[in-house]
Amino acid sequence: WTAGESGSKTIVVDIIDDIIKEPVEIFDLVFTAPINATVDNSSSNVRFEISILDNDVAKTTAKEDTPQDAIVETLNFYCASAESDEEQSLVELCQAFDTETSSENLEQALRAISPASSASQMRVGRQIQQQQLNNIGNRLTTLRSGIKKTNTIGEFSLSLDGQRIPLSSLYSSFGNQMDDDFSGLLGNRYDIFFTSNYSYGERKETANETGFKPIQYGISTGVDYRISNRLVAGVAIGLSRSRARLYANVGEINTSGYDLIAYASYFYKNNYYFDLVANHGAYQYDLERHIDFLLSGRSISETANAETKSSQKAISVSGGYDHNFVWGSSIGLSFRLSHAASTLDAYDESGAGIYNLAIGRQQATSTTSHVEISLSHPFSYSHAVLVPQIRLASVHEFSASAESVSGFLIADNSQSPFTFKTNESDQDYITLQFSLSAVLKGGISLFASYDTLLMYDDYINHQFSLGVRMESPF
Repeated sequence: WTAGESGSKTIVVDIIDDIIKEPVEIFDLVFTAPINATVDNSSSNVRFEISILDNDVAKTTAKEDTPQDAIVETLNFYCASAESDEEQSLVELCQAFDTETSSENLEQALRAISPASSASQMRVGRQIQQQQLNNIGNRLTTLRSGIKKTNTIGEFSLSLDGQRIPLSSLYSSFGNQMDDDFSGLLGNRYDIFFTSNYSYGERKETANETGFKPIQYGISTGVDYRISNRLVAGVAIGLSRSRARLYANVGEINTSGYDLIAYASYFYKNNYYFDLVANHGAYQYDLERHIDFLLSGRSISETANAETKSSQKAISVSGGYDHNFVWGSSIGLSFRLSHAASTLDAYDESGAGIYNLAIGRQQATSTTSHVEISLSHPFSYSHAVLVPQIRLASVHEFSASAESVSGFLIADNSQSPFTFKTNESDQDYITLQFSLSAVLKGGISLFASYDTLLMYDDYINHQFSLGVRMESPF
């Protein structure tokens, strides 16, 4: 103040606006050492207590690199500098976080707002692709043996839906009728097959990903051609639908799509074989995310919707050996190496106001090895040959590292980004299959199978398949 001046004055104190959640910080402003004036140190107007209030959202117990941690840091970046009305609503949200005293409410709010469910979409697509590849896997062994023709009927073997059946077993069941009713098993070059499957499972919830319970349906049909007694090739198309309910009523992922598959099997010398499979899949996703929470007395209930697409590509090569015992049983040992690549397009949510998210493009790869052993034995009856089989495979995942998911809140004009990590994949687990095939007269065969996973930490899956194989008259 100049001599004789009175009134108020503004003093500016610069502070650093970081993103660290801190308690209220206090400092004193004191008037001392006046020039050409005197200060009454006993007056309350000489000393002022200043409080700095934190504007950062509490992280509660959110772990680093989790979706909850990502959304907290994003909110903290722009809460203090919002400009538009929508951003002001975000500021009010930040203030509600600061004044909420219940840790349970804070956790629920962060879980509802966070992008945790966006990691589940890629998982669903890869599971659909695997379901269709399992159908072709069941078909491939049928093609391996070609129809290996030797000098005596006891050395013939028919491979049916992954199970080798000595033709002597067919003769013991059907006798002389086999020449008429089973001529297609040896003479026709084209086969047509149809498979339907159903699976259900559960992926457990973790700090990085929302858990979900998928139900999947699929059908596949194809035709293959016996180029020679050693080489068979074919093509197939698979159609799939899936509905995955996310844990705690967080939302749903509805998926539909198709897979185009080409495959070949080469039979080398005595019971050795090599297989090749190539796959391309395209899927459509309808996404629904529920945002329900209570924070500082405010009850929030919104639903965000979005659509996106993904593409999946996979290739696998395998080789193995099947040994048939004289009493009809068969044992097989095989090795398969597979590589898959998946891409999920970026998408923007709508319908949930300030809670809508924009999720960036996601990519993931998987490289696995499979070492499998199989056992089967045919049982001959008057009208059919039944072949139960068990398959056990040890799977190793070479690409087990976590993937990154990025995005931003659409209401944030500055588009402050967030990034979090998905779960790492299990590196080692077991697949188990039980199946039953039936060879009927007229070149028709039926099969049913059950597949499951063992020793997989975060995922449970059960798949049931039914199929029919018919030989073309050509």
